[in-house]
Amino acid sequence: FTGPAGDRRRFLDRLVLAVDPHHGQRANSYEKAMRGRNRLLVDNSRDSAWFDAIESQMAETGIAIAAARVEMVRLLNAMIDRLPSNGPFPQADIALDGLLEAGIGHQAAVDLEERFRHDLASGRERDRAAGRTLDGPHRSDLRV
Repeated sequence: FTGPAGDRRRFLDRLVLAVDPHHGQRANSYEKAMRGRNRLLVDNSRDSAWFDAIESQMAETGIAIAAARVEMVRLLNAMIDRLPSNGPFPQADIALDGLLEAGIGHQAAVDLEERFRHDLASGRERDRAAGRTLDGPHRSDLRV
């Protein structure tokens, strides 16, 4: 795959939607919360209660999105492994690059949510300077 990481994420998310119809709703919820957080950052808001509420929603939906993507990549790799090695195309190795995805399967989802929530809260000033949220499943990339 060439082109922007966003195109690869959208492609993967469409595959996830085929097996998990709630994935789209989670992705929309995450995007809406992230837009709200970004607005607070740009407006230089210091309302920690509002940030906390938005970041909790982002953590919950973000980890669910990451977990669904990791599962889809696992399924794709399992299908690729079953293909004959002497086929006309080289074997592909698919992986996800992302902080959240790296923890899936190694830590409990609730612990990952808490860590992501903490990372969002502690990164507010950095994100405020950037004018946007710098970490999360919206920054993950599909490697082929």
